[in-house]
Amino acid sequence: MDELLREFLTETNDSLSVVEGELAKLEQNPGDTARLGSIFRLVHTIKGTCGFFGLPRLESLAHEFESVLGKIRDGGQRATPEAVTLILGSLEGIRAILAELEASESAVAGPNAVGKMRLQPIGTAWAILPRLVRELARELGKKLELRMLGAETELDRQVLETIKGPLTHMVRNAGDHGIEAPAERVAQGKPETGVITLEAFRAGGDLAVRIGDDGRGLDIAEIRRKALSMGLATEAELARMTEKQIQHFILRPGFSTAAKATRVSGRGVGMDVVSWNLETIGGSLEIESRSGKGSVFTIKIPLTPAIVSAGRSQFRGAA
Repeated sequence: MDELLREFLTETNDSLSVVEGELAKLEQNPGDTARLGSIFRLVHTIKGTCGFFGLPRLESLAHEFESVLGKIRDGGQRATPEAVTLILGSLEGIRAILAELEASESAVAGPNAVGKMRLQPIGTAWAILPRLVRELARELGKKLELRMLGAETELDRQVLETIKGPLTHMVRNAGDHGIEAPAERVAQGKPETGVITLEAFRAGGDLAVRIGDDGRGLDIAEIRRKALSMGLATEAELARMTEKQIQHFILRPGFSTAAKATRVSGRGVGMDVVSWNLETIGGSLEIESRSGKGSVFTIKIPLTPAIVSAGRSQFRGAA
C-alpha cells in the first residue's frame, strides 16, 4: 500500500471516530458553536484530502456531509436527534468506502505494512463511546453522562485495537446493568443522570484504564445465588469467600445475573470474553464495587510491544 494512502486511511478513520464523539456531545448542547466549528473543519479536511488522492466517491459523500454541517452552522438546520442520526448514518457510508480501499490496497502491500505499529492516544478508541452511550440511554429510557479523563494517554496501536471491544462492552454494561432508571435513582437520593467515567493513566510499566459508574453496584447476594445454581461453588465455599472473590464470578463463562436476555445484554457472554481478550495481551482486570454506590473496573495492560506480540501469537494459535 502506498505510504501516503495508508496514512490517509488511518488518519481519516481516526478523524471519523472523533467526529462521531463530538456529534453526540453537540446533540446535548446544540448551541456549542466552537464544537460545531471543530467538526466542520475535520470534515472539510477529509473532503480536501479525498480530492488530493483522486477518490471521487469519498469526496462526494464528504461534501454532502459538509453541506449538512454548514446548514447547522449557519442556522438553517438545528442539531436535533433526527439530524444527528442522519449524519451518523453518513459516517458509516464513509467508513464502508474506506474499508473497501483498505482491503484492496492491503492485498498488494501485505499484512483496544497494514499492521504498522505506532503510538496512538487512547482517545481514538474512546471516540465512538459518546455515541454508544447516547443510543443506550435512548433505548433504555435512562439519563446517562459519559466523562473521559486522560484521553491523550498513548499506547501501541495493536493494543489499542485489542481493547476497543472490552472497553465498549464494559461501558455498555455500566449503562445497562450499573446505572439505575431515573425514578429509582431519585428515590435513592441520587441525581436522575447516571455518570459513567473513563480514566486512563500510566501506572509503572502498565497502562491503567478505569471504567466506573455511580449506579447500583454488583449484587453480591444475586451473584452468590447464581454461582451456587451453576455449581461454581458450594455454600460452604461461598461462606469462606470475601466479597471481592465473589464479585469475580462475573468473569466466568456463561455467568449473568440478568433476569432475561435482551438485545443489550443478559446472554452470559461478555465479561468472560473481556477478561480472556485482556489476558491474550498480558493484561488483567480488577473489580471494586459497593452496593448502592457503583462499580469500578480497572484494566491494566503492559506497554511493552514484545508482550503484545507474544499474546497475539498465543491468540492465533488458540484460533
